[in-house]
Amino acid sequence: MTRRCLWLDAKPAATFLNEARAPLNPEPFRRRTEALLSEGGYKRGRRRWDEWDASVDEAALEELIGAAEPFLAVGRGADALAILKPVAGALADY
Repeated sequence: MTRRCLWLDAKPAATFLNEARAPLNPEPFRRRTEALLSEGGYKRGRRRWDEWDASVDEAALEELIGAAEPFLAVGRGADALAILKPVAGALADY
């Protein structure tokens, strides 16, 4: 149930290119990334770099990262970074 709410929170923010060009809020993307990683063992932490026994929904993660592409296509790099920075941060912590 929580997973669905987080996804619904992030998806409209990424797909709606508003006319006012208001800055995109990175918070829904951070929460969504952490939710995806926590499903695969994010909070338990790895003991070694080569420990990959946790499973992550890679397709959902790729879709979240791909949400930045429409912003790049229209020259809104700051909004693309609002998506990519929290994803990269969570992956670095993973």
